Amino acid sequence: EEVDDEWHKALSRLGGVAFGLRRKREAAGAVLIDRGELAIEVDGFGGVEVSVRRFTPSSEIVAELMILCNSLLAEFCLKEKIPAAYRCQSSVDIVGMVNQMDVPAQLRRYLMMRQLLPAYLDCVPAPHAGLGVPAYIQATSPLRRYPDLMMQRQISHYIGAGKALYAEEEIASVAQRAEVQLRELAGIEEQRKRYWFLKYLEKSLAPDQDNRFTAVVLENEPRRLALLELVEYPFRLRAELARSYEPGEAVTLRLCGVDQWCRVGQWVHMAG
Repeated sequence: EEVDDEWHKALSRLGGVAFGLRRKREAAGAVLIDRGELAIEVDGFGGVEVSVRRFTPSSEIVAELMILCNSLLAEFCLKEKIPAAYRCQSSVDIVGMVNQMDVPAQLRRYLMMRQLLPAYLDCVPAPHAGLGVPAYIQATSPLRRYPDLMMQRQISHYIGAGKALYAEEEIASVAQRAEVQLRELAGIEEQRKRYWFLKYLEKSLAPDQDNRFTAVVLENEPRRLALLELVEYPFRLRAELARSYEPGEAVTLRLCGVDQWCRVGQWVHMAG
């Protein structure tokens, strides 16, 4: 943002490109959900610090160029008939339904995410509706996903040798195993975040700390605890509420304790 900085012109242009790519995907039906992400830091003495990582201009540039790269590689594989693992997602008409609702951002995001169909890997190409692109592969993250590295090898070998390195059966086998393992890893990561975030919340139980939190009601169905999301943090929880509270209403909760074995907090609604 500093006009005199040597990177200002280049990054400003990239920012303009990213904005244009994002608008193009939106026009194609992409579903854009900026919920923020818990960023947790733990020091060597067990101290925990938590912040919320929001979507920034720099992260938008990285995300849009990553999506552009993966969609162009998918088009290349399609055109050259290279066996590939395509990331696909069926379309759902949710934008009009949600955008017209005058509801808090927490509830709007929850309703949109609940309606989205899960993405899947397939050797048969199909659109990725959530991203708003006609074809998509994952090839930009070899440090986190082995299938990405496999696709980089596949395309690089084809460019150099004029033929595919892996047959479709090999791609399908790796993709199928990776789907299961990536889901397991995502679950482990979610449990880890819950553990350390609850450790962070435990500090509010000290006598000199404020243990009150504002949350938005997401669900409040009969015969089960209500589902809520904290306003200050992208963290969902369950607590007992009177059935008169509707989704979208904000309530004040008091944290009474933490059960790390079950990864839950013990919350009490402060009426009035």
